[in-house]
Amino acid sequence: MKIRKHFIPVFMLIAAAMWSCNDDDSIVAFDADAQLEMEVDLINQYLVENNLTNQVDTVNSNLKYIITEEGDGETPELADLIYINYTGRLLSTGEEFDSGENVTFRLNGLITGWQMILPNVKTGSKVTMFIPSRYAYGQQATGGIPANSTLIFDIELIDILNSYKTELLSIDEYIDDKELSVQIDDSTNMRYMIVEQGTGDAPVSTSTVNVSFDAVLLDDSKVQKQDSIDVRLPYMVEGWQILMPYINEGGTIMMFIPSEYGYGEQDYENIPGNSSLVYTVTLNEIL
Repeated sequence: MKIRKHFIPVFMLIAAAMWSCNDDDSIVAFDADAQLEMEVDLINQYLVENNLTNQVDTVNSNLKYIITEEGDGETPELADLIYINYTGRLLSTGEEFDSGENVTFRLNGLITGWQMILPNVKTGSKVTMFIPSRYAYGQQATGGIPANSTLIFDIELIDILNSYKTELLSIDEYIDDKELSVQIDDSTNMRYMIVEQGTGDAPVSTSTVNVSFDAVLLDDSKVQKQDSIDVRLPYMVEGWQILMPYINEGGTIMMFIPSEYGYGEQDYENIPGNSSLVYTVTLNEIL
């Protein structure tokens, strides 16, 4: 179950906010402010009983959180894609209802409490957040979360991902699935694997070379193939210019090239825009 906002027709939300049924089926008004006050008292009681010292997000409705480990990176903005580990528990019972490791979410697509607190948290931090139901799922029961539940989330904010980092994550999943052992280029963080080092000279970024190669997308669909073709590296995608010098004549390299160092945002022949590419290239000769 993902911790995303639930979108319900407005008239249903209004009705749910105004009315609820008691045990004898009589209709009573729902007091949202009283519910929030009660949950805040429960959070305060929990903090005292567990001897916890919290911080308060004074800008956003005094939500409470604890930084258990302070990072030194940037803080996320609402439009950012965050890369996290997390566990969600019910305050009332301590029961875990959700968890995830190495997952990504768009912050502005998550429950309101996350959007309020996480912009205060630096990348690399671990935080425990105490979120009343008003800023979570409200009166709507969802999955293993009863209606009007106060929630506790333990979160490790691993990173804030731009499109390049997101592609590298997808590349790493591809590498892990195939159990490959790769190296990383220091200047770009591009991944590569030397299949065969070769024994001849090494090219430079301006070399003209004879190569045989094929290229696949991360779903393994083949998009390019050439046998014994002469190419000038400056005319190839930038990833080639950076990674091909790692091998020598007679060598073979696998290059995992994000779109920034490939064909970018635009479609190119049968390669969709923003595609990461996996090239397997044999360097036959430097011309």
